[in-house]
Amino acid sequence: MPGIRLNKLIIPYKKYIRDFARYDSKLDTRDREDLSTAKQTTKKFLSDSSNIVNYLVKEFEMKKNAKMYARATIAKTGIIDPLKLYQYKFAEDIFKKMSNIPNQKNHGMIFLLDWSGSMQRHLLPTVEQLLNLVMFCRKINIPFSVYKFMNNHTTSSKYDKGLHTPFIVSDKTIRPDQSTKLVQMFTHKQSKSDFLRCAQNLHRSALYFNGYYNWRNPEEGRAPSIDTHYYLSSTPLNESLIAMDTIIKKFKNDYKTDKVALITLTDGSANSMCTVNGGELMIKLGKS
Repeated sequence: MPGIRLNKLIIPYKKYIRDFARYDSKLDTRDREDLSTAKQTTKKFLSDSSNIVNYLVKEFEMKKNAKMYARATIAKTGIIDPLKLYQYKFAEDIFKKMSNIPNQKNHGMIFLLDWSGSMQRHLLPTVEQLLNLVMFCRKINIPFSVYKFMNNHTTSSKYDKGLHTPFIVSDKTIRPDQSTKLVQMFTHKQSKSDFLRCAQNLHRSALYFNGYYNWRNPEEGRAPSIDTHYYLSSTPLNESLIAMDTIIKKFKNDYKTDKVALITLTDGSANSMCTVNGGELMIKLGKS
């Protein structure tokens, strides 16, 4: 596997917000009106989703408590219970008891969103599902991070100055797509206002691309265009999974999580990769 330069692979959510703000500052009057409508559409969706998220939280807490109850054990302490001492002639169980509940493990979640052209028809419902999951993670207060993977940036672009060649390759490693980027959109560390800005940018993008097919439907509204650097691309899914090997280790170390769930929202069909010299890729199992 190649090495990873995370600082050259990941676009932080602060830059994601700034890029959209810079682009939106140049919109004309009509697009500004559409942008305002799109932002209100996102706020309404987030508000309408609160009942769904609260239900998910309730189910989560019930199952978590049920599992803890099922794993709890009762142990004798070896100390006589004075309240049971009168039973000593006809009962052996006169000792105090103690409930032992196994230690809970800290959990975290990482989400990968496929930002490729083949997702376009499915992008809006997928993004809305992702937003529900993000709101759920925020509600139960666990560490999480959300990225969308894309490769529509070129390694020679001035826009990407300092962000190219995220993968360290040699003649013994596979050759990933060096234009791959992971755009961090959400994290448990961001403020409520930054969460809303990222949610509006992401939802507005999904509305925009969805509008290519549903432009006749007035209920969908009209979303303004977005910065071309965040357009849909091909599918560097494999590159993203390679990066996850490093990102998950760092995530677990930074936030002291025992278990991290990786969720990919994708239609698959990843781009192919090869070795630097063009040879075949082989997976070695065991020592054979």
